[in-house]
Amino acid sequence: IEQYSTALDLLDAYDHQTMERPKGNEAAYVLTYEECMHVIACMRFGKESDLFGNLGERDKAAILIIHFGTTHDDTRALTIDAINAKMKEAFPGIEVREAWTSRIILKKLKERGVERLNPAQALIQLHEQGYTHILIQSTNIIEGTEMKELRREVEGLSLNFKDIRVGNPLLYA
Repeated sequence: IEQYSTALDLLDAYDHQTMERPKGNEAAYVLTYEECMHVIACMRFGKESDLFGNLGERDKAAILIIHFGTTHDDTRALTIDAINAKMKEAFPGIEVREAWTSRIILKKLKERGVERLNPAQALIQLHEQGYTHILIQSTNIIEGTEMKELRREVEGLSLNFKDIRVGNPLLYA
């Protein structure tokens, strides 16, 4: 009952918009830019990739980055926008798009007049624009509920593409 009460208090604070932003914990280890770029450089893409290396003359490829999302512009700029920019830099010539999974965040942004796509909407848009090969990479850390839902959505739309793949989260076992 105590845990239920805590959850109820949290939901009440959210509904009344009195929720305080959590302070969080200090990072156990902070990756440097050089370490991140080394990991990306070791990935096989371009002509070496069996996904993007075998595109036909009329095929189009895209990377779809899946984020949980945020309503804080400062946080978005430092995290989501930075990740998107690095992906575009790392994979020139490949279209890079994003989608957000949090329905609550998408709803709050829409109330502010900001439109973001969820993964299904983004995949439908890519299909309508003629993309045939899609690599989906989530910024989720673990293989939890969000990843399971993403994989389910992708499976339901997979027949719209010649090849579509979902990368594993960072801590995938």
